[in-house]
Amino acid sequence: MKQLIYSLIVGLLCASSAVAAQIGDTVESKVSLGERIDIPRNVVVAITSIDLEDGVWAVSGSAQVFEGFMNQAAIVGGSLNDEIALTVDGTQTFLSVLTGQFFVGAPMSSRTIEVNGNATIYLLVYNQSAQTTLRPQAWGFISARKIRNNH
Repeated sequence: MKQLIYSLIVGLLCASSAVAAQIGDTVESKVSLGERIDIPRNVVVAITSIDLEDGVWAVSGSAQVFEGFMNQAAIVGGSLNDEIALTVDGTQTFLSVLTGQFFVGAPMSSRTIEVNGNATIYLLVYNQSAQTTLRPQAWGFISARKIRNNH
């Protein structure tokens, strides 16, 4: 009986302890076309996010934006960031959407991000347009691979 209780306690402790990410581990999140989200105009929106733990991570992603039939030009932008705001360090992406375009693909610049503790990294999209008849929608993915420990 003591052995059974001991085994249960050890099992519970092992089940509740988190295993740290190893070098080469990958974390990713995807939003498919069927799960696309509305993107309000002139607002930075997080399509999805990933939670990273302590270490140095190579992060990449891509967003696809459905604009509908544009009767005037627009600008679509995006970035990978640890806050819901476009980066201002040159790693953001901005694309012109021409009149008549339906879809825009926005590959994000890959980034190396050092995390001390834990961090949430967001796949962000921004749409600037005066057209109000259609609401754009976005989907995409974000992926991170641990490339080294902080030490």
